[in-house]
Amino acid sequence: MSTQPVSERTRSLSEKFKRQIIEKLREESALCQERIERAKINIATPDDGSAKNGDTHVDASPSEPTEVSIAVMAGSTRTIARITVALRRIEEGTYGVCKENGCGRDITENRLLALPHASRCIDCANKDEQKRLRPRPGTQVTRAGSVGTYPRI
Repeated sequence: MSTQPVSERTRSLSEKFKRQIIEKLREESALCQERIERAKINIATPDDGSAKNGDTHVDASPSEPTEVSIAVMAGSTRTIARITVALRRIEEGTYGVCKENGCGRDITENRLLALPHASRCIDCANKDEQKRLRPRPGTQVTRAGSVGTYPRI
């Protein structure tokens, strides 16, 4: 057990709610593990491009399924890491508190139920998303809304 003080937020979460969250985190971790195993199988047995189950329209190049499987593995691995952190935060008594740059606000129970491994409150998560989606210097947004690097005329 950590020597860090238990936050008021974590203390206010009921034991029943914590058990519910722990169960959700474990289920999600198991699903991620299954996805990783399926992706490994897909990589080990690449599709030769022939149609299956009567499907005669196959557009994917042979490398696309491998790339998709690698992306699935990477995403699932990141989610498992977040789950591990969330379980540790429950143990340490810091779960349910936003850890973004000293924000320290409570993460709502509804958010925790929807995304049990959330480590940021909705406001901090939205700010981060807006920063990520903001066009970088040197890019232009067209009237249609697409972003790209275009020559200046």
